[in-house]
Amino acid sequence: MTAEPDARRVDVLSASKVQPDHLRRKGVVYVRQSTLAQVRNNLESQRRQYALTGRLEGLGWPTAAIEVIDEDQGRSGAASENRSGFQRLVSEVALGRVGIVFCLETSRLTRSNEDWQRLLTICEVRNTLLADAEGVYSLRIYNDRMLLGLKGTVSEIELHTILARMSAGAKNKAERGELITSVPVGYVLSETGEIEKSADEEVRSAIARVFEKFRQVGSIYRTALALEEEGLRLPRRTDYFGRRPARWESPSNQAVSMMLRTPFYAGAYAWGRARVQTTVSEAGKIEKHRHRRGDPSVWPTLLREHHPGFITWAEFEENRQRLLANRRGFGHPGPVGRGSSILAGLVRCGPCDAAMVLSYGGRQHEYSHFQCPRRAATFERNPCQTFAGRTLEKRVEDLLLSILEPESFEAVLLAEADVEGERVRQVRQWDLELERAQHAEALARRKYDEVEPGNRLVARTLEERWEKSLRALEATKRSREQRLAHMPPPLNEAERRELRRAIGRIDLLWRSDSTPPQQRKELTRLLVHHVTARIDRRTSRLHADVHWVTGHVSRETITMPRQRGPYARIRDDDRTIIHRMAADYTDAEIAAVLGRAARRTPEDTIWTARRVMRVRKAEGWAKSTDRTERFVSMSTAMKMLRTDRYTLEKRIGRGEVGGSQPYPGAHWRISRADVERVSKQRESRPRKRPSTMRDGGLEFGP
Repeated sequence: MTAEPDARRVDVLSASKVQPDHLRRKGVVYVRQSTLAQVRNNLESQRRQYALTGRLEGLGWPTAAIEVIDEDQGRSGAASENRSGFQRLVSEVALGRVGIVFCLETSRLTRSNEDWQRLLTICEVRNTLLADAEGVYSLRIYNDRMLLGLKGTVSEIELHTILARMSAGAKNKAERGELITSVPVGYVLSETGEIEKSADEEVRSAIARVFEKFRQVGSIYRTALALEEEGLRLPRRTDYFGRRPARWESPSNQAVSMMLRTPFYAGAYAWGRARVQTTVSEAGKIEKHRHRRGDPSVWPTLLREHHPGFITWAEFEENRQRLLANRRGFGHPGPVGRGSSILAGLVRCGPCDAAMVLSYGGRQHEYSHFQCPRRAATFERNPCQTFAGRTLEKRVEDLLLSILEPESFEAVLLAEADVEGERVRQVRQWDLELERAQHAEALARRKYDEVEPGNRLVARTLEERWEKSLRALEATKRSREQRLAHMPPPLNEAERRELRRAIGRIDLLWRSDSTPPQQRKELTRLLVHHVTARIDRRTSRLHADVHWVTGHVSRETITMPRQRGPYARIRDDDRTIIHRMAADYTDAEIAAVLGRAARRTPEDTIWTARRVMRVRKAEGWAKSTDRTERFVSMSTAMKMLRTDRYTLEKRIGRGEVGGSQPYPGAHWRISRADVERVSKQRESRPRKRPSTMRDGGLEFGP
């Protein structure tokens, strides 16, 4: 064992390096411990570091000139970031205000060799001494500089060794499933280290309700919304090991997402789900980012059936795949929305294999329309392909019903059981909430009864708590009664017979108004992986390949209707106006005429150039490209003839100039050839000599 050097002998040997210039500046004692646990428990190390002020006094620094920097307590010395004390020390040394820096060990200042060498360079330039428990060092002495550089390297190696040792120990413990730093809500880590489910029945029921509701609706947002509509609150943990009572909060997307994505609820122990990635920012700063890895195959440690779970591992994998499918883009259909199309997110473009965008039209949004987001190969503004979706959806719907027809008996029985089971689960959850409120009221009442009546200082507080629990109990009872009142009654015998009558006719359930479109979409996604569609405009045929989840492909050829959507229902008068004006007027001018005539579209909206264009293209009415060469407007004709509107209309009425107005309020179309002819005739006529006026023999005039 190496004996600690005699402090008195070291100070005598080091005093020769202290010069009057050093004593004119202040001395700094730097104090640091790496963790808060060391700050709380390793008190002897703190005393040794603070005692270094006496060593500075022995070297000649007065007490008033000694400063202690201890701002970095509980912070690691691996880097200078987030260490304001070390940064302030470096700044003071760089300004030449420090004569000596004293620390117990060099590792107290920093364990980064980069920060250490920068500090040494600044100390050398400013002639600042460095000191530790073994002596005083001058950076302008080669041997001292070499020794300090070696100490900095050793400190960095020690940090690497410590971290490697801790990481290896944590990994070894995690491989046995014993590295438990916290447990999610619903679990308790006992004093013996065993993981158990919470003894609170309401907590267990609420967590199970989250997984049941997700199986029904299929998305995080809709699960949280459904739980909110039911009035259900979710538990949140108040400590890391679940030993304290949970607090109750309204359902949120974050809480539901945590429960669905955590493998702990599937009875599995996972370690290494997140990895730390180090990057360099644009400002040159080194940053560390924590990324969660969702694929269980890349987790370093995964122990299934490690503890009791709320769901099975197979259900966890199914939920994970469902959440991946809910992502929009990247080849995923996205979550089920509120639209009526059963093929939302499932249709791909045949020519380019891009996911087609779905939009709805009509007053009730009853018309679906698919459009490829990419442009045509000729780099035109038109999309790659676009078509109405009603006919395609009808064909896929018939295929689905033909497949599901043999399974209709089991489906009806399951539907009947699910209706009754859903009611029982909701009522059970509300009963547990009421039971918890009653227990809280009884506990507050017992505490009030146990207090001495004369001790009003305590009795008043307990009385207020009892009254608060009574109000909470009454609010819970009223809420339960309101929910039960709004809940549909259980099925009677007539309704049960009607439900069983649907056996063998699943198409009745499919097309029933009581079946929400979300359930049709969910059922479609269970069987259909995607649909590849390609339309042939020449023959108006749609070639669709239905790819089933089993790998089978059904190839269908569908004849598309010529007119689709709400534009097949426009009034005949509007259609006549558009047809008469299409060849000689722009779409914007036609829309303006229809607007001035107070005409509306079938959806009761105003006419726009885009809507006129869709009708014109659907009817196949080509627009003339030489309109500006054959006709001119009224204002242009007036300028060319240098006349007013009244005179020009008279010429049109006499037939001197050709012009027409296809509909009252429309722009005039006047023949350019006639206007140019009349203009040339006016220029070729001789001008009349102006008349003179006589008055008293005098002539006035040119």
